Amino acid sequence: MEFEYKHQHPVAAQIATALKGWCYIRFEITEINKNTNDATLYRVSPDLGLHQASLASNGDVVLNENQVNTILKNSMTHDRLINNLENALGNQWEAELEPYRLALASGLKDIVSKSG
Repeated sequence: MEFEYKHQHPVAAQIATALKGWCYIRFEITEINKNTNDATLYRVSPDLGLHQASLASNGDVVLNENQVNTILKNSMTHDRLINNLENALGNQWEAELEPYRLALASGLKDIVSKSG
């Protein structure tokens, strides 16, 4: 499942928290603040749990100064730095959810072509 909405009162965190308890579902929610256009992405997979990230206007995950400083402080080796950055960016969630996005896009193309 995937959905995006614009809001004046944020509820995506509550929805994501409620849905993550359901076994075997994978989903992502993109919440866009109508006033600021700031976006937050929530991704959930049964194996990885919940990942939350801020998004740039082009959809890239953005790390803030505090996140970067915490990652640097907690990364005593190069391998740990790479792992912590990949986790903060949500690379594992991205890899797991991408096949479902492709399947959804393919299914939508089929629906559109059949209705046309």
